Amino acid sequence: MPKLTTSVPKYRKHRASGQAIVTINGRDHYLGPHNSKTSKVQYDQLVNQWLASHRNPSFGLPQEQIDEPSLSDLMNAYRKWAIKYYRHPDGKPTGTADNIAPLMRRLRQWYGKLPLSEFTPLAFKDVIKRLINEGLSISTVNDYIARVKHMFRWGVSEELVGEPLLRRLDTVSSEHQGRSEAKPKRIISAIADDIVEKTIPRMPVIVQSMVQLQRLTGMRPAEVCQIRPCDITIKDDMWLYSPYQHKTQHHGKTRTIVLGAKARELLKPFMDGEPELFCFNPRRSREIQLAMKSAARVVPLSCGNRPKKRRKLNGGPHYDVHSYRRAIHRACDLVFKPEQKLQGDELKQWQSAHRWSPNQLRHALAEEVQSIGDIEAVAAVLGHSKIDTSKIYAKHNLKLAIDTMRQIG
Repeated sequence: MPKLTTSVPKYRKHRASGQAIVTINGRDHYLGPHNSKTSKVQYDQLVNQWLASHRNPSFGLPQEQIDEPSLSDLMNAYRKWAIKYYRHPDGKPTGTADNIAPLMRRLRQWYGKLPLSEFTPLAFKDVIKRLINEGLSISTVNDYIARVKHMFRWGVSEELVGEPLLRRLDTVSSEHQGRSEAKPKRIISAIADDIVEKTIPRMPVIVQSMVQLQRLTGMRPAEVCQIRPCDITIKDDMWLYSPYQHKTQHHGKTRTIVLGAKARELLKPFMDGEPELFCFNPRRSREIQLAMKSAARVVPLSCGNRPKKRRKLNGGPHYDVHSYRRAIHRACDLVFKPEQKLQGDELKQWQSAHRWSPNQLRHALAEEVQSIGDIEAVAAVLGHSKIDTSKIYAKHNLKLAIDTMRQIG
């Protein structure tokens, strides 16, 4: 018979003493007189604490009987928690747990068997040095530093890590630009409109509309991918798009994107479906591509290969940020072909120099808005609650500086 892993320890009566008792991890806990209100409150508290510890086998045991966990034990518990915690309101994972997997693999390889008390600030600094030697950028290194500290902070809340160790690890500072050997952070710049116009014809028809829509509105890539007719409301002569999922949703913030006349014209052909279905469907994109190829066929149907019944087209209900980016990169590779065949690092360097990504469209709109408005207008269009975030997207206004100094003389 399988073991019941979902059961909880029972509230029982100890006949010899007449007290209530509960057994957790093989240890008896006396709760007071049986059937008394106090004993039942203590029972609820103990069981809830045990469940909150994720049924930790060392819960309730004396400190001298508890084996010190290793760094791998902490990482395994933290990853299980992250998989359950980092989810959208509809229950789908956000991807955060997958993003920390590369860091976990490195830590497990370097210090996995080390007891937690021996993971000192010097060991932490050694991890940082190894990450830098691997050629990771300073932003990635600092993200990993913050993630390690967050993991130990979570471990303190779960009583897996002592608070003194966390205070010691907090003394390790992050890397600073110009004072670190880490690779400098890659600055995302606005993409020129003429480069976008060159690559658009080599994209699928639906991706062309997505690119043009993002350039006009400054949406985040995920917001472009998941647009639905039911998420759009009409106010006066404007359409207001409220994504059902967005980046700052877990902070209790709302996101509303204003769609102007040009954006409305782009969206109208995709608004004829069911309101709950996504506008930009990769299967529909593939069907359009096949139809265009069939229409451009030169060989008569009686000759050559005949059209066959096609298998069901793959693809999810909508483009995601990765498939959207890959479609743009494929178009870049077709337009900007290298003069000779490249491999390895040379190919990666060429691709990074000639490919552009969806986020650069957002930066391009930020610069355009700044040229006709101010930084507050940039924040309003991009949906930033803090002006400091908008400054990352806005270009330094050299013209304003020149005009100001001309007035000063």
